[in-house]
Amino acid sequence: MNEFLKNGLLALLPILSSGVLYVVTVISEMQDEIQDLKAKVSLVVTDDNKQAVNTGAELAREKLRQDLVSLIEQNKEDIAVNRQSIAVLEERISK
Repeated sequence: MNEFLKNGLLALLPILSSGVLYVVTVISEMQDEIQDLKAKVSLVVTDDNKQAVNTGAELAREKLRQDLVSLIEQNKEDIAVNRQSIAVLEERISK
């Protein structure tokens, strides 16, 4: 019986060592992922859980806002010109 137990443990030793190696590898990968996530979070949130200032993104948003306002104003002007043209055409049709 003692010999059987010894042989069984010797047979399980490679499986157990592979399992331990696998667990250590997974933990190492998880630590790397956690460090990456912490680095990314620090770009968005400060240590006191407030939104971090990102001047590049703020400048891009402001430029986009200005571009949109400019396009809206141009569209308003185009609409006014089109309404005038429509009024002239309607007047010609009604004569």
